[in-house]
Amino acid sequence: MRVEPSKPRYTIRSEAGAITIACPPRRNWFALLFLAVWLGGWTVGGLSALEDITKPGDHQAFLAFWLVGWLAGEVCVLAVVAWQLAGLEQLSIVRGNLVQRVSIAGIGHDREFSGAEIRNLRASPQMVPGWADQRAFWPPFLGASNGAIAFDYGAKTYRIGASLDEAEARQIVTTLSRQYPRMVEAAAAR
Repeated sequence: MRVEPSKPRYTIRSEAGAITIACPPRRNWFALLFLAVWLGGWTVGGLSALEDITKPGDHQAFLAFWLVGWLAGEVCVLAVVAWQLAGLEQLSIVRGNLVQRVSIAGIGHDREFSGAEIRNLRASPQMVPGWADQRAFWPPFLGASNGAIAFDYGAKTYRIGASLDEAEARQIVTTLSRQYPRMVEAAAAR
């Protein structure tokens, strides 16, 4: 059986002097279906507990404590499902600075890094074993900091491109190095 080369999932757009790389999340349809069903049961359980907390008895303190954990679980799983369905990580070079935008259905936040301070932009191998890789599930704003692109910024290393494969990351770094070679220079050359 012949294996065809994979096409990248990211897209690169260049307009008005800015490069934007759009990286959709890796979707796991089985996990998404499981989480949707789980979320339905979890929501029913939480609504039942909300109803029970209004009834007299000595269990209100426990239910209030349980509802705090329930709410945290509800919010996290809703964020994961929303990320899987409508999430997008965009990496842009604007006026020489690197901007990372993480959004769900267009609502999100930006981090801007000074291009003059970025060093050693590189593809970074996966830091966790494949079986433990959760980049497909967690939106970057919920702690997925195991991106496939890394760079040194001051005395800290940042990782972006949470849903990129290592090969995709190398392609992106190669593309960026053509226009912004200073970002790719090793820190030792500084």
